[in-house]
Amino acid sequence: MFAVMRLSRAHRQLFYGIYKYVQRNEHELTSTVTEGARITWRSFEPGIFFIFVHPNEHVEDTTVDSFVQLLFNSLTFLLSKESLSADATSLRLSLRACFGFIDHLLQEHNNLALQLGCMEVALSGSPAELQEVLNTFCEHAESNYGALLVGGRCVAATEPFWELSSTDTCLVCAYAAYLPASDAFDGPVFLPTLSPDVPHRFVRLRLLHNVYVVLLCGARPALHTLVQQLVPSIWKGILPLLQDTARLEETGLPPSSSTVHESVLGVLAVDPVYHRCLVTTPSPDVQLQHTRCPTRRILRAWYKQILDARHQLDTDTQQLHETYSCHETYSTYAILRPTCHVLVVLAPSLPTYALKAVAQETAATLSQLGLG
Repeated sequence: MFAVMRLSRAHRQLFYGIYKYVQRNEHELTSTVTEGARITWRSFEPGIFFIFVHPNEHVEDTTVDSFVQLLFNSLTFLLSKESLSADATSLRLSLRACFGFIDHLLQEHNNLALQLGCMEVALSGSPAELQEVLNTFCEHAESNYGALLVGGRCVAATEPFWELSSTDTCLVCAYAAYLPASDAFDGPVFLPTLSPDVPHRFVRLRLLHNVYVVLLCGARPALHTLVQQLVPSIWKGILPLLQDTARLEETGLPPSSSTVHESVLGVLAVDPVYHRCLVTTPSPDVQLQHTRCPTRRILRAWYKQILDARHQLDTDTQQLHETYSCHETYSTYAILRPTCHVLVVLAPSLPTYALKAVAQETAATLSQLGLG
């Protein structure tokens, strides 16, 4: 049995006992709600068991299931799928090496990108130049899979990296963000979808204090070659651009996108093709007036409603392309295109007739930056 480390031993025994009692009575128990929390039970082959306790915030079962699945995949990512079939004693010892990463994922539980199963991105004002340098670096490093990250967000990546499953890319970026700050890290990982039992060499190299390049590669070149030769020779020439990239950490948008309308409180842009998304609050992510629901939670709940409505209407004759809603303390507008879904939360002071124009202007800005 493997349970969330934050639970006391008494709670683990209690929740596991409830699950086994229900199972013995030939019933199925997946989740329950208490006065202050929600408890989810999930078992995985071969014999690994998760008990997930989280605040009762009306989060959908599918969202919780996806997150627990991500937690399980993180075990494969660090240990390999085959290692999870080891005997109980060996497995307990191996799992201890995963606790820190799982703790990191638990702290990121409210991360909207992880809940959507997407890789979070930041949009550079010079994407073509960054892409060219990254491709050159990966070619010299003999790697097909490379990504440039700022604060855990992906700014640029090679085409094969984008083609990885959303599970693999999410875990790669999350692991890069979890590792302690250092000039270089080199170790094996297992991609749950692409290669659950064949390791990839995971290399993370620091370019600036919060800007890293990540590679999935083979045994060559040696780490000292990457650090002492390739990084200085290839990345040093665009130092001013890397400094601009470092500023993307806060909002994910370049300073040149300050033309985003002042009424925009938050934006969620989802690329359903490459499973990437941008979550940004150009204004500080504050509690909206007269409501306890923060901008990101509004975006999450509203996107779920839109997808449900779109699924019901998605026929040859009826399709949902745009929709909006007005509330006392905020308004929302969504533009749904095949290549990008853009949701905007807007200040209540913006007139209803102006919602569409501001949302379209925001979508156009994101498209110019390479998303949509």
